[in-house]
Amino acid sequence: MEELCLGLRDVGVSNAQLPDGEDVREAISRVKALSAELARRGVDVSSRIARLSTETNWDMDLLLRETLGFPRSVPYLASTPDPKCGNCGMPISRKAVLALCPRCVAQGLGQLAAGRSESHLDTCPICGRQEKGFLVYAYGLEWMNYCGDCLEDERAREAAG
Repeated sequence: MEELCLGLRDVGVSNAQLPDGEDVREAISRVKALSAELARRGVDVSSRIARLSTETNWDMDLLLRETLGFPRSVPYLASTPDPKCGNCGMPISRKAVLALCPRCVAQGLGQLAAGRSESHLDTCPICGRQEKGFLVYAYGLEWMNYCGDCLEDERAREAAG
């Protein structure tokens, strides 16, 4: 149980790396694995998560739910600054799975449709697909190569609101 709490803390303090940073993705994977093991053993974590919320002043129940739902949901803490587009720096929705604003998603799709992938990478960090895509230097952390399918998915999420 305490390992799960530490894992959630790691997700929370790595919020600036969301959604693509390697460290935060490892922390998310760890929380998912620990939560699955505790559920398999029939351990109710709700009271400990409630206490952790009091200890940290973070909504750890929401953070856990969003972490378990990743990548469909992104576990942003409300106390962190609003996320910004990794390509242009404009504010983006906390629900965005890719670190891109709607304009940059459209730009990436346009480049791919025109056959102008300038990416030196060939793996999408979201779905793991091996293909050249839209190259972004996300949050100054690392280069990202988003495939066309993930860009289309992000555009659909934005349209759904």
